[in-house]
Amino acid sequence: MKKKEINIGKKSIEIARSFLSRVSNKLNEAKEHLESYHYSESISASLECIELSIKAVFLLVKGEYPRRHEFREKEFKNILKKIPEELKYLDFPKLYLYTKLWGGFHTAPKYGFENLGVGADKLFEKEEADLALKHAKKCKNTADQLKINKQIRQLAKEALEWKDGLERIGKAEEEALKKIKAKKSLEN
Repeated sequence: MKKKEINIGKKSIEIARSFLSRVSNKLNEAKEHLESYHYSESISASLECIELSIKAVFLLVKGEYPRRHEFREKEFKNILKKIPEELKYLDFPKLYLYTKLWGGFHTAPKYGFENLGVGADKLFEKEEADLALKHAKKCKNTADQLKINKQIRQLAKEALEWKDGLERIGKAEEEALKKIKAKKSLEN
């Protein structure tokens, strides 16, 4: 059973790593759009960073993530309970705040307000794009720290298992040597 749990942990870390790699690409995209005065595109890329970063957090803590764009308070509360004490300083509740703050903007940066006849490029300015990018960076950095912590814990667990295995092998070798010595002394 323990071996299976280790594999599940590694799988979750690998998927989270993949999400966070994508987040890095989207952060670069958000910065490029911001520098090119494409504020709605920058916000859209930043929002994807926020969502994928938080899904990576879910993966790293629970081994699964919500398959929707929004996150529920109860789900987040369960995640917060499982955050390692040494990472509490990262202020995980802010990630939930960011999902609430930006959640209503999921389609506006892409499509604007069609019924009002307003395109996405007319809705956002530099200040909003800067803020979205700042929040996206915070989400990514928090998820990265959690991933590193999870990897360190996994490696430590595996090292202890190796150590235990080596100790058992050493004891078995000692017993075998004792038996060989005893057998030789009987033969002489």
